[in-house]
Amino acid sequence: MATSNFGWSLDFFMKSTPNMYLKTQINWLRLNNPDSIEDVQEVYMDQIPFWN
Repeated sequence: MATSNFGWSLDFFMKSTPNMYLKTQINWLRLNNPDSIEDVQEVYMDQIPFWN
């Protein structure tokens, strides 16, 4: 996927970090299929049932 969709070379892929790969994949999905990823709403400690 990195070489075909992102246009990365194999050498660049081997030197990239997992975090960089995942961020690039998420951005690619958002660009090509916006309905595939839902944005997560922020939850604070006082909203968690355990703390109430």
